[in-house]
Amino acid sequence: MNILHTVAARAATRLGRTGLALALPTVGLAVAGAVGTTAAPAYAASGETINYSCTIPVLGTQTLTVTISGTAPTSVAEGQTITLDGSASVSLPSSLLSSAQSLGATGVTINSVTAAMNATGPVTPTTQNATATGLPATYTISQLQSGPVTQTFAPLTFTAGNTPGTVDFTPGNFSTDATIQGGTLNGYNATITCTAPSGVTPIASVQVTSGTSVPVGAVGGVGLAALAGVGFYAVQRRRSHQPVAQ
Repeated sequence: MNILHTVAARAATRLGRTGLALALPTVGLAVAGAVGTTAAPAYAASGETINYSCTIPVLGTQTLTVTISGTAPTSVAEGQTITLDGSASVSLPSSLLSSAQSLGATGVTINSVTAAMNATGPVTPTTQNATATGLPATYTISQLQSGPVTQTFAPLTFTAGNTPGTVDFTPGNFSTDATIQGGTLNGYNATITCTAPSGVTPIASVQVTSGTSVPVGAVGGVGLAALAGVGFYAVQRRRSHQPVAQ
């Protein structure tokens, strides 16, 4: 290593900034190729509208219409990370809100939302729970009547397997922790559980592609050998231009 450092130092002195300008892009390309950091472009997953069957304390079983969308990469290499971003818009039926108003409720505070995302294909894990961000949040009955409530979820990360194939992401069940505001149920804490129907269409499909990864150590060895070769060449050139001692 001491000899190589000496040769490299002499080469750097001889080549100067021109040598560095040539070497640095090459090193950057070598490292990028070794670790495979080039990310596939992301695409917006098509919105999937699902009618969930939800059990709501006091108010019974209700059907909530949820539109789920998100973004995911179009493809990843084997063993790489798949990041899935998502959001959900929930529409509450007017009958549910009317029942709440009849009990004197004026609003609801959403404390937390946890939703399952299921994955099939060459990927691990096969299911994860996403948590909604920006909570708690309070909505009046009037706000809930005016349109759907949208929640953004923290990104989920999956790992592609070591075989090529298609990974499908399908929404699963979700649960909500909420506190009723106003009326006879003021301060009542309710856990709402919602079950997805069978046959839900995936919101995203990611292709896992095959590829040969080059160990970083191997690339480093090649780079070091190349640098040593350049250094040796520079030293030889320098010696060839020195005057011969008389």
